[in-house]
Amino acid sequence: MPGQALEFIEGNIGSFYDGQIARVFCSLMSVNVNIQFKKSNSVAIQDLKPGMYLLDEIALKNGLLLVPKGVFLNPSLVDKILSLSSLLNMEKEIKVSF
Repeated sequence: MPGQALEFIEGNIGSFYDGQIARVFCSLMSVNVNIQFKKSNSVAIQDLKPGMYLLDEIALKNGLLLVPKGVFLNPSLVDKILSLSSLLNMEKEIKVSF
């Protein structure tokens, strides 16, 4: 899955990949990848999983953008989203593909 490939690259910055190039590549890929997904659905924020591709943005209750649409979720991003749950509308469902 593309999300796992990007996670592998990010996890090996410095050992296999040049940090600056890898970060730019991963950033571009997470925004511009055009893939056919097996399934899309709306899920609660607490049900987000690594490898999902956001079809909706995630914003804080005050409207501040937290994660734009078009991003593949990796484990650290899911953890960060969930750690900010008190600032999110946890009842809102997010459209994702996986």
